[in-house]
Amino acid sequence: WEDTVTNSNAWITFNPWMETENAYGSGNAAFFAFYNYSGYGPVSVGTGYGATGTVQEQGVTLSANDVVTTVVDFDNNTIAFYVNGTRNGYITGCNFSNWDIWSPGFAIATGGATATTHTTNFGQQEFQYTPVSGAKPWSTAELDAPEIANPSDHFNVVLYTGNGGTQSITGVGFNPDLVWCKSRNSNYHGALVDKVRGATKYLYSSLAIAEETQTTALSTFDSDGFSLNGSFSNVNNNNTTYVAWCWKAGGSGSNNTDGSITSTVSANPSAGFSIVTYTGTGANATVGHGLGVAPEMVIIKRRNLAANWAVYHASQGPSKVGLLDYDGPFGTQGNLY
Repeated sequence: WEDTVTNSNAWITFNPWMETENAYGSGNAAFFAFYNYSGYGPVSVGTGYGATGTVQEQGVTLSANDVVTTVVDFDNNTIAFYVNGTRNGYITGCNFSNWDIWSPGFAIATGGATATTHTTNFGQQEFQYTPVSGAKPWSTAELDAPEIANPSDHFNVVLYTGNGGTQSITGVGFNPDLVWCKSRNSNYHGALVDKVRGATKYLYSSLAIAEETQTTALSTFDSDGFSLNGSFSNVNNNNTTYVAWCWKAGGSGSNNTDGSITSTVSANPSAGFSIVTYTGTGANATVGHGLGVAPEMVIIKRRNLAANWAVYHASQGPSKVGLLDYDGPFGTQGNLY
């Protein structure tokens, strides 16, 4: 990016900070700077907050209308500063990998210096000086297109207040296939309902009990949300506030014979999400899930008898299982996955 100095008391900084820091990088921030400030050299590496780097070029004093181009090389851990197209500042050994998020920050000179003014160009207009070969503007337009352009097409969250009767909850943006409701101001267990099992079949995320049938709860899955038709406390108690997490799968499901056990699968391969029901055999078996690639997280709940929720996650490994309804750590359970 380019900065054009509009007065001679310039302090133009590249000031990276973690996401949790404030807009000026205070706290646990590492910072590197090109600036002209009384008592300091034109190029600096912050010595605190974990900053590292070696100044290879000292830079020049800035004047009004000078253009400072900053080039950050994350592959080689360097920052180069160009003044009016000529490199006049260079830092090597920058510790970019130590921080989660890097952002360019700018500061105004204080401590007796006249306040700095400058304009910044991140590529929203033509650069005054041709960027070095391979450099790209600091812009989201330069990022690779994401696999999912709009995540809310596949998952969304809505808030609502129960009325103890009939109401339609809208704003989801699609017809959901799984809805997980949780009261926000009362002690009601989170309730899960999906199209594969049917709108009256409920499981509770914090309970090991078997599946229940509730007829005065969620009645239909709609084009922009879902409808409620009663006073079931877990989803529609009068004056209780709720959050509903909504997922899009693939409708009511169909038979899947990819595994040794025939399953019923509602799949959304584009989002990597599916709902699967099957009947266990008590022996080694495989179950089709309709995603086309191995899932990284699997949550399983026995429906006809009380049993804990079993959670598998790729980061824990195939023999490790966590329990959704229990606060203990993942443990070894070799006969599950």
